[in-house]
Amino acid sequence: MIAAVQRVAALIGKAGCYFLCISHLAEKLIGAELEVFHVYMLARTCAHMRENCFVDLPGGLLGMLAGGKWQVLKAGDGLDSAGRPYDLPLAYALQPGELDVQRWEIPGETEGHFICADGWDPYGQSVTAAHGKLVSRRIFRPKA
Repeated sequence: MIAAVQRVAALIGKAGCYFLCISHLAEKLIGAELEVFHVYMLARTCAHMRENCFVDLPGGLLGMLAGGKWQVLKAGDGLDSAGRPYDLPLAYALQPGELDVQRWEIPGETEGHFICADGWDPYGQSVTAAHGKLVSRRIFRPKA
C-alpha cells in the first residue's frame, strides 16, 4: 500500500476529476480497469501530474496509460483561463478516434468540474454537471 493513502484519497477526491476522467478514457481504450492509487503514483513519478492532481501533461498521461501519443486541444468560446483563445470552438464535432472531456461550471462559482462526454462523472452525479453550464472541452486527438 502507498504511504499516506488517506491523504492521497483526499487529494484525488477534492481535485482529481480531470485526472479521473483521463483514467476513465484509458480504461475504455484498453478494455480493463485501472487501480486509481497506482495510476496516481505513476502520474506523479512521470511528472504528468502534480501532487494536488493538477494535470500538466494530459496527452502524456493518456499515452502512458493507454499507449500511443495524444495531442490535447482546448475547445471553448472566447478566451481560456490564461487569456488565450481556445484551439477549437465549443461546438466542435469530434472526428473519428478523438475523445472528449468536458469542463462544467455553475455560474458565479469559481470551481469547475470535469466529466467525460460519454456521461461518466467521476463524482457520480455531481451538482455541477447536473445544474451547471458547459464552459470548455478537452479534445484528445491521436497523433500519427
